[in-house]
Amino acid sequence: MDSTQLVLEVLKLVVGSGITAVAAFFAVKISASQRDIAKQQAATARESREIAAAKLNLDLFEERYKLFLEVWQFLSIASSVSDETQIHTPFTNLIPKARFLFGKEVVDFMTEANQRRIAYILAVRASYNQDYDSSEAEKIGERAKWLLDAASNCQKKFAPYLDFSEWQAQRWTKGLL
Repeated sequence: MDSTQLVLEVLKLVVGSGITAVAAFFAVKISASQRDIAKQQAATARESREIAAAKLNLDLFEERYKLFLEVWQFLSIASSVSDETQIHTPFTNLIPKARFLFGKEVVDFMTEANQRRIAYILAVRASYNQDYDSSEAEKIGERAKWLLDAASNCQKKFAPYLDFSEWQAQRWTKGLL
């Protein structure tokens, strides 16, 4: 083998090794970039999940608050009775919705409020009759008082379900709000 061939063979090895080294260098750079992109995607997915959870909490809060306002309004006027007062009201139809949005305690509270309101309306209507026993007046007063007290305490009954400070505080500490 003459020196020219030897130089050519050495050059082939050097160039081949150089190309391999350059390819390896860029492969390392590309894999580092891919790793960084994967980390960013994971962070974005995590933030998206947290935002979706916060949105769900907000939606749930809004639905619960709407129902709370309807219950409060119902209780606030429940002791107002006239000849046109309906026994069946849309309030009765809210009870199944409350079953999904709240616990048993709120459903029981709403059911009792509805039953007491019906009993109150019937007692007031009975007092319009000539056969009315005046001893029933005390019962009417007690029923009206329960309804007024229920309206006053309505916010306390719903408070555990309307407290969003905990999940809101979590969002602030993560800096996403």
